[in-house]
Amino acid sequence: MKKILLIGPLPPPVTGVSFCNKIAIEHLSKEQDFQIEYINTAPKKFDEELGKLSLNKIIHNLKNYFKIYKIFNSQIIYATIGQTFAGVLKFAPYFLIAKLFKRKIIIHLHGNNLLNQYQLQKGLKKRIFHSVVSLGDKGIVLSENLKSNFIPFLKDENIEVLPNFVDNKLLNKNLNIENKDFTKLKILYLSNLMTQKGIFELLDALEILHQKGIEYEAVLAGNIDDNIKKTILDKIKALPNVTYIGVVSGKKKLDAYLNANVFILPSYLEGQPLSIFEAMATGNIVISTPHPGITDFFDSSQILYIEKKSIISIVNAFEKIKDNLPRYHSIVRLNYKYIIENFTEKKFIENLKKIFLK
Repeated sequence: MKKILLIGPLPPPVTGVSFCNKIAIEHLSKEQDFQIEYINTAPKKFDEELGKLSLNKIIHNLKNYFKIYKIFNSQIIYATIGQTFAGVLKFAPYFLIAKLFKRKIIIHLHGNNLLNQYQLQKGLKKRIFHSVVSLGDKGIVLSENLKSNFIPFLKDENIEVLPNFVDNKLLNKNLNIENKDFTKLKILYLSNLMTQKGIFELLDALEILHQKGIEYEAVLAGNIDDNIKKTILDKIKALPNVTYIGVVSGKKKLDAYLNANVFILPSYLEGQPLSIFEAMATGNIVISTPHPGITDFFDSSQILYIEKKSIISIVNAFEKIKDNLPRYHSIVRLNYKYIIENFTEKKFIENLKKIFLK
């Protein structure tokens, strides 16, 4: 039996990383060949300043270090590490103890910013950053082109590729795409409403659509940092065709996807968003900014790619879809089939187990 200790965030708040960790724990806890424990590193409050230290985060991390004894009962430390200096540094005590007691360390990177953050560091901070990540025995990335994030720290043969997946609760192999309403733009943004996710560009683009008299409905779902909440909600209130539904899960989340026909994520920086997989699995046209973790699996025939931080690019994408809604039916059908055949919870867990057993 392999004894795994997962160290990383768990919901709440819900993020792609915390959700993946939750699914891993749920599945592996039912496996006879695996025993899984965890240390939850998630902050208690959603904050869009990722990697920024605060007193609350420091206290939370210090409390977690009292659970470091769990390493002694584990064979593998499975860490979903942060990408900033602070996000890496908080894992140092776990990794040092694990190395001291000869435990295997597997670092799962859910993003594409580790190398960039490392290169931004100087002097002692850069050496510490390198030392902590280099303690890993194996790394996991979301796609082939994201391997470069680990190149300064790990040998290429020790870096595995494990793509994301669609939540079983959203996967319907009998979904009838033909029944979806493609008569007008029904837009969905389902992710945390963050500056770096392009939420302000999207809201400005929706205002332009309204000014042009283009018929649409838009639903926004996800967490909002308190520091920008009033600004965002005021902008939404000023748009008659836009509704904010908060954080959604279960049936409410599924209904949001099924009621939409266009999903948009104009993010500045991404690894491989679960929401894109979910949107395709529920019959939506997808608009996104290009990132290696996405373009490695989806080309421009599958996703309508837009420029980062460009309001006009978003407006043009919506207008292009509006003028050609019927022809997108075939793209939606092909994407749906591609997702349900390749990106399931079952495949994710099977491949994760293979990595643990290597």
